[in-house]
Amino acid sequence: MKKIAFVAIPIVLASTNAFASGFSLNEQSAATQGTAGAGSGIEDAPSVQFTNPAGLGFLPGTQMMVGGTVYFTHTAFANTGSSSLLGAFGPPLSGTTTQAVSDPTIFAPDIYISQAIGDQFAVGLGVSAPFGLKTLYDGASDVRYFALNTYLQTIDINPNIAFKPMPNLSLGAGLVVRHSTATFSNAVDFGSLGAANLIPGSIPQGQDGYAQVTGTSWATGYKLGLEYMPTDSTKIGLSYRSHVSTTLKGTATFTTPGPGAVLEALTGAFQNTTASAAIDYPEEATLSVGQAITPKWMVMGDVTYTNWSNFKQLAINFGNPFQPSAVTQENWNNSYRISVGTTYDVTDALTLRTGFAYDNSPVPDAADLTPRVPDADRYWIAFGAGYKFDNGLAFNAAWAHLFFADTNLVQQSATAGVIQGNYSGSQADLLTFDLSYKF
Repeated sequence: MKKIAFVAIPIVLASTNAFASGFSLNEQSAATQGTAGAGSGIEDAPSVQFTNPAGLGFLPGTQMMVGGTVYFTHTAFANTGSSSLLGAFGPPLSGTTTQAVSDPTIFAPDIYISQAIGDQFAVGLGVSAPFGLKTLYDGASDVRYFALNTYLQTIDINPNIAFKPMPNLSLGAGLVVRHSTATFSNAVDFGSLGAANLIPGSIPQGQDGYAQVTGTSWATGYKLGLEYMPTDSTKIGLSYRSHVSTTLKGTATFTTPGPGAVLEALTGAFQNTTASAAIDYPEEATLSVGQAITPKWMVMGDVTYTNWSNFKQLAINFGNPFQPSAVTQENWNNSYRISVGTTYDVTDALTLRTGFAYDNSPVPDAADLTPRVPDADRYWIAFGAGYKFDNGLAFNAAWAHLFFADTNLVQQSATAGVIQGNYSGSQADLLTFDLSYKF
């Protein structure tokens, strides 16, 4: 029997353009979305606990907020010199240069509750999505052997408590209980794999199969924070969200047309099996500062530092002993985000907001960029408004437009060839809204 040359399929458990660097999602409040994230750790609303649990200490009574964000994105990929698995001995990599598009109907909801307990204590609960992504490539795309569907959803259940040792100082802490769900898929060039192994009837790039990994997990982390008001017109917030490690557990499924079925029979690989993969969510620190210029006008700024350097590799391990692990090295750098914004109270009821932010990507160069992670530096411009009704009800809405820097990609795989190209003209529009009530 001839020897079968087989290497692991290139399924990569990673992310694509999310809306903060890497695959972070920071759109948890229409008020701070209207300032491009500035003031997230000193916000006067229950959603402050997403960034800074200490902010609960300055919220009176009982408050509740329900809202969410709708995401619209556009990312175009152009092939500039890709090659197939067979390299010089086979046809060039073929396919359609398509857009990588996050589902334009995707909606990420959130809910927050706060309760003051006397003058010194407060508690709160937040349910939100701090990380996530969704990217779809066409089945005929020239990146199909590297990525088709990439989906990651996280839901944090986050109880918090705040204590005020002094009237102008609040300390906070919270527990993070995180549920993760992921689906990652790509095509498999069984035609080229078959030709490389001299299987009769193999047609390179003409007998594509399909591989998909799905999984879920639970994990825990924590938050710490403080908020300090040195004067009645100045707010300072400092917060920390811990690193969270989790292991997704689920299944790997394959479709094996033509030579794929032969390889499955001869090697024992490409069979449906259990699968697991570890993900390291990064730790994050945020400094928020706000200064009232007049009783109606306030300016704010945030600096957020994210420790993406913990994200060193992703390895998918399969229950099938004949299916080699799929390991992808990640060399991400730590990243930062800077935002500045302002609010103006037109009346006691109506507030207008605007802001600007710069968010740098943790992906260092073209060799570390993948079709699942076409991440790039981005610039934000945002506008928003809020209206307070007489009965304690308030409504906020915000729109943000993101401009992404153009990026180059060069990635190679022993089972998928080389994909080389660039992403250009990438942009996103985010619509955030929420409704709150003070009891």
